[in-house]
Amino acid sequence: MSTRRFYAYKYIDCRNPKEVVGATKSYETTTYKSEVTYICPKGELLKSICEKNSEWTMVAKTCNVNHIYFVKVRGARLDVSDKTLWNIPRTTAELCAKKCLSDKNCLSFEVTKGKVQCYLSKKSAATSDKLRKTKKRDYYQRVKADDKILMLKRVSIPPQNILGHFKNKTSKDCSEVCQQYLRCNSYQYNEKNKLCDLSNATQAIPELRPNNGNWDTYIFIEAYRKIDCGPPKDVEAAKKFYTSTTYKSVVTYKCPLGHVLKSVCKEDNKWTSVVSSCKGNLIQFVKIKDAFLDTFGKSPFNKENATEECAAKCLSYSNCLAIEVDNKNGKCFLSTKSAASSKTLKAAKKKDYYQRTKLFLSVDCGPPKDVGGALKSYKTTTFKSEVLYTCENGDQLKSTCERNSRWSPVVDACNVSILHFVKIKNALLDVPKKTLLEKKNVTPDACAEKCLSDKRCLSFEIIEKSGKCYLSKKTAATSKKIKPSKHRDYYQRVKYDGKPIKFIKVTLRKRDIFGRLKNKNLKECDQACHDYPGCITYEYHAKDKFCDLSNETHYLIPNGVGWETYLINKAYTKVDCGPPKDIAVATKSYKTTSYKSEVIYSCPGGLEFKAVCNEYRKWAPAVTACKAKADLFTFKNIIIIEPDTLETQKNVSLQECYKTCIQNPLCNSFKYNKETKICYHSTDNHLTHDLKPSKDNWDTYIINPVHEKINCGVPKDIPGILKFYKTTYYKSEVIYTCSKGEQLKSTCEMNKEWTPIVSNCKVAQIHFVKVNGAALGVPGKILWKKKNVTAEACAEKCLSEETCSSFEITKGGKCYLSKGSAAASTKIKSAKDRDYYQQVKHKYVKVPAIDIWCIIL
Repeated sequence: MSTRRFYAYKYIDCRNPKEVVGATKSYETTTYKSEVTYICPKGELLKSICEKNSEWTMVAKTCNVNHIYFVKVRGARLDVSDKTLWNIPRTTAELCAKKCLSDKNCLSFEVTKGKVQCYLSKKSAATSDKLRKTKKRDYYQRVKADDKILMLKRVSIPPQNILGHFKNKTSKDCSEVCQQYLRCNSYQYNEKNKLCDLSNATQAIPELRPNNGNWDTYIFIEAYRKIDCGPPKDVEAAKKFYTSTTYKSVVTYKCPLGHVLKSVCKEDNKWTSVVSSCKGNLIQFVKIKDAFLDTFGKSPFNKENATEECAAKCLSYSNCLAIEVDNKNGKCFLSTKSAASSKTLKAAKKKDYYQRTKLFLSVDCGPPKDVGGALKSYKTTTFKSEVLYTCENGDQLKSTCERNSRWSPVVDACNVSILHFVKIKNALLDVPKKTLLEKKNVTPDACAEKCLSDKRCLSFEIIEKSGKCYLSKKTAATSKKIKPSKHRDYYQRVKYDGKPIKFIKVTLRKRDIFGRLKNKNLKECDQACHDYPGCITYEYHAKDKFCDLSNETHYLIPNGVGWETYLINKAYTKVDCGPPKDIAVATKSYKTTSYKSEVIYSCPGGLEFKAVCNEYRKWAPAVTACKAKADLFTFKNIIIIEPDTLETQKNVSLQECYKTCIQNPLCNSFKYNKETKICYHSTDNHLTHDLKPSKDNWDTYIINPVHEKINCGVPKDIPGILKFYKTTYYKSEVIYTCSKGEQLKSTCEMNKEWTPIVSNCKVAQIHFVKVNGAALGVPGKILWKKKNVTAEACAEKCLSEETCSSFEITKGGKCYLSKGSAAASTKIKSAKDRDYYQQVKHKYVKVPAIDIWCIIL
């Protein structure tokens, strides 16, 4: 294949792709390798590609079941017994196909011509060689969802679809050759004569025919897949309703306050975006249904069907006073005007108006207080902002900025008695079998730690004056015998199981109650506290159906006849990062997953990476991958010309310089000076930049980095070289095979690009690294007697000599071969009359040239 022919690809234009009846069509370009996607009403997705002959690959004519789920063989029948006649009047191939699909055991069907009759079968030409010619019927073979290749015994492909013919091939060889050739979608194989024909026919081809010989047809199934978005995500506090997960399916979320969210399955196998919680920003707005503000100057939000996110955006601007949502198209608009100042609010169906309440516009809680012994972390101090306190042992507290411009209550210190117990001052539990701790003058913290050490201990009491500590296996959650006492305080243990903490005959202080609801049952009272911002505690009177809401967390009053108090303890959690993730080729070592725990990843080559569990419940820094032990190309007294520098390190060893380079996903090379102990990391290597001799004793080291998973897309073509690859994701490899058997490899990198590869199969580029204007100052070089030698010829000569490690070629065409190289010698010098080439040892596999050139031609 010539270079001119390669460049001609950019002029290939397949023009507008055909229509598929019943499908929507989507494409961006019509040039070589462009793709057009067809989506049928039931979510079937078909694909067609622009080929070298300026034509699109074959695709089904319609969205009919018999075109998508079956392959047709004209004038054929399967000569087997046990066929079932589906005897209905006015049947068609489409109806017969649907009937076959309804039975998982049905593998094929036949339709007679003239008076149409449908015959269903549990057998197919994939396993039976009894397909026979007939003028009276057509044969349809089922394509299953998990089929990668479809086999049809004794079936031939039309001659016009044949791309090439091969002899002396096994069936496996024929399959591999087809997969390596870009245009090949199918092949037919003759087992008896070892013949292989490559084809561009897809399952949509209408002209497959039975044969009387030994040809079998194999079709790679790639043109069809089914759109399925999988189970939709959960939305916190919402009930989820859906019946299917295929194309255009709808999931509905119903929030406790009546708000309804919807998400739709799209053609990219993803659900349209929806908020993660019902308890969001909309609580700061008043909703007016079927209305809009008839004013100018509204700003559109950049997402559709995202009311919650639109509200959050409005809240981020001090001058945004309202939002409007068009329920027809899901669009949202931000407005600096509101119905409070404008009289232009009008009725409009399918539109909703949300006005921001003034209460939240000026809420600012100011800097949060300190908690003794805790690390404090927060970003903002406005409404609903959160401050996170992390104690040394991993206990974590949270406080929220509320509507009254105050932070929700939080303890003053990281004391055990405060974090793990609820205190009822001047109270005792009048039950027997309490255990007196023998120690005197016991503090609440010491008594709390003793109770925590016994899983059966559920509460304790402590006498203020004497410091006596009494442990108990009972609590006010199940006993009504809580009583006032002037001399002691009662502490009830908190079990963090997600359930409210219950206290019988206990009430809240009146000053801590900020709202009473009437005629509520216990479940409604609990829900009201969850829905009301800032509510942490509620008390309930079953007889009167009173529900009092509060933000008090620890100070309660005993002897509340008829009352029960419930604490939703949102203020405390325990930091736990969970098991650290696995890293490919690394061994993982850790003891615990709590706050400040460490995990050590040990990689090949002795490298170790450490991550620590932080206050955000994440292992940091994130370790994504080991770098495999790289082939390190060493160049003494050589530098890369004008490299991009990533990082400079001073007073480091060569090993430290190397280790930090391979820990950086972007580092591909480094240079190091042994005298000054200075290290420079770079993104460049010998494939992206030229090298030259160094005047300041710098050595260059080039490595092959291994990076995280990404998608690099289709790798480039190289004229005259066969390209083979399976995937285009992280660590995927594309193999280029030259005519002489050399194999070049390119790997998918983190920057969504394939590693650089040479532009042709020349020996000098493949097997050598070039240093411009340089010579190796060592004796024993051998001058090749041939005159006007090219770099390519000199490279081939060097490769033919087992001891040759490098060569130099002068401007006049003289070739000098050498056993030495700059990898072991520092005697590389500048030379205006010649260039230096150092051999790189590559692994390659000899491939028969005839196979390669047959495919290309």
